[in-house]
Amino acid sequence: MTFDIVVRGGYVADGAGNPLFRTDVGVCGDRIAALGRLPDGRTTVDASGRVVAPGFIDAHNHVDHGILRCPEARNFILQGFTTSVCGNCGLSLTPLSDEHREALARYMGPFVGAAPEYDWGWSDFASFAYRIEAVRPAQNLAILTGHGTLRAAVMGFEDRPPRERELDRMRELLEREFDQGACGLSFGLAYPPGSYAGREEIAALLSVAARRGRRCAFHMASESTTVTECVDELLDLARETGAAVEVSHHKAIGRANWGKIFETLRTMERARAEGTDVLCDAYPYVAGSTTIFSLLPTWAAEGGVEALLARLRDGTQRSRIAEAILRDDVPGDNLMLLQGWGRVLIGSCPADPACEGRNLADILNRQTMDAESIGAFMDWLLRIGGTALMVLLDEQSEDDLMHVLGPPSHRAGIGRVGRPQRGGVPPPEGLRHDGALSGTHRPGPRAPEAGGGRAQDDLRPRAALRHSGPGSDCGGALRRPRRVRSRRVSGPRGLPRSASSSLGPLRGDRQRGGRGVERGADDEARGTRAARLRLNAGGAVKGARRGSPGQGGGSASITTTAAA
Repeated sequence: MTFDIVVRGGYVADGAGNPLFRTDVGVCGDRIAALGRLPDGRTTVDASGRVVAPGFIDAHNHVDHGILRCPEARNFILQGFTTSVCGNCGLSLTPLSDEHREALARYMGPFVGAAPEYDWGWSDFASFAYRIEAVRPAQNLAILTGHGTLRAAVMGFEDRPPRERELDRMRELLEREFDQGACGLSFGLAYPPGSYAGREEIAALLSVAARRGRRCAFHMASESTTVTECVDELLDLARETGAAVEVSHHKAIGRANWGKIFETLRTMERARAEGTDVLCDAYPYVAGSTTIFSLLPTWAAEGGVEALLARLRDGTQRSRIAEAILRDDVPGDNLMLLQGWGRVLIGSCPADPACEGRNLADILNRQTMDAESIGAFMDWLLRIGGTALMVLLDEQSEDDLMHVLGPPSHRAGIGRVGRPQRGGVPPPEGLRHDGALSGTHRPGPRAPEAGGGRAQDDLRPRAALRHSGPGSDCGGALRRPRRVRSRRVSGPRGLPRSASSSLGPLRGDRQRGGRGVERGADDEARGTRAARLRLNAGGAVKGARRGSPGQGGGSASITTTAAA
């Protein structure tokens, strides 16, 4: 047999948690055809002293529009990511309706790296996938349908329950999306218009996904005060509908809530042991990134961006918004109070690039949180037209982060708000408007002594995951983990589930007085081990083979990393 490509003498990581072993890898077409001592192929790659692995899968990002403008996605490919799961947080680029297309593009642009004037000339999954195939992307894409986009296509940005015919239309559109290749359904219950949905609507769409065998990813309505109740509510819905669910970028934000992650992971593991298919993913840094509108109550965005800006111009509405924030009487997460001005960094601001890399305390010349400073923020938001991305510094605790990444039973993916770029290694997420990877994963195993054979125990990946953008001080590299076996979801058992309410937690209604749970003394479970990336996701849209091995995105995608 003559191989198209032979990768010679590397240490193979098979993605299943097995020890690394040294061998040749032979590729024919888009398939790995053989392992062992192989003759030279048409192309032979010397991988001596390097690790050969399946292409990494980014379980959560927002490359949806950026891949059309930067199909080579070099910032992903150079770090070994050959598959991206996009359409997350309830915000996908399909389905679109002519009536609400412009409003959705205006709102979603900052999330997906697309200015409103960019092309949005498709309607359903099939026409969008055709656009992607036409640019021959270097990555595979697994695309979720966003509930927020689905809702907007039917009823715009209205804050009310859907009428029966509207809910039926959402079901029809979701079925069509699945028929055309959408790999799952995502919810962004912290973002309008998804934040306006009630339990009945969510359950109806979950039932469609369950019947079609599609997983449903959830950005919770709250990741702070009521995060435990939101997890309980989600698990109740999963049991009720039979849907497979995933908690997106699972964390507990705000110092008063640090430690709750230990409880939620135990709750998920208990549910999984009882037969509920629940997973979670996480990004490996303590900062976060989202649109600047997320600092305001979700009800202020009813009707879309233009309606929100109109409210900011209205004195009565401005006072109502400021009062709700200061009373801590907003649905979901009150990010303005949780972060303060000093820990909100502007990552992208097309209308005023001079603001990029500066925090709001500096931009507004304010330190205290009061009605006057909130008014100054609203004035600034009007000046920039409301379009900006922010980085939320030190959102979560490092202990929490190490715990959710650490135990082998967690599914840990690298999530980012970044978009594909033409350049090399990018800055942290949100620090550039054209897209940014949020963290870098550099496996650095030590090569065994000369003579080859199976790698020893010290040949293990080390993560060097840093958030080091302007104004950031988020800690150093994660320390070298112990070897773990890969399993699928959530942490140690033992803590009983909190009682769940029927609707409030899922929509993010606040309950005061919740503090972080006491942490145990099990240091191993709190982060001395690192979860392996899940390496078996499928791609709904496959990238064309481009250039060298590892850029093809097909089944034979191979990533080689230097042994440090």
